[in-house]
Amino acid sequence: MKTGSDSELTQKGWINEPEYSHIKKIMPLPCVDLLIMNNNKMLIMKRNNPPLQNDWFTPGSRVLLGENLEDAVKRTLKEETGMSAYKIEQIGAMSKIFDELQSITTFYKVYVKEQEILMNSEHSDYKWIGKEDVNIHPYIIHMIEMAKIF
Repeated sequence: MKTGSDSELTQKGWINEPEYSHIKKIMPLPCVDLLIMNNNKMLIMKRNNPPLQNDWFTPGSRVLLGENLEDAVKRTLKEETGMSAYKIEQIGAMSKIFDELQSITTFYKVYVKEQEILMNSEHSDYKWIGKEDVNIHPYIIHMIEMAKIF
């Protein structure tokens, strides 16, 4: 949630919390999810915010007004991990329904060279997983299968 008065939020391009809560209740939100790859491992991060608060999931974000999908991927990668991609592949799309909201997400396989992560406040931890890691969210398993990662 962003802080500040409604006029400050509007000036920054954000909507106020009551309007955003209403929007989440009545329509799905466009999102991107990133299957970040390095040395045959995939990055997952522990979420600090809903949905899936305290769960391990892929980095991802809402698509901002005026932003194309690939730009949303690049922005999300930089904001949430501090990394840059050398290759981005669109894999597929799916609808995810959570208690708090529904998202329509387009997911991407994103290749990086760095392994050092510079997390922002959206995550508390990260780990690189391989095919032996099976204790992950069913949405991630579905994305991995569609991307033919492991």
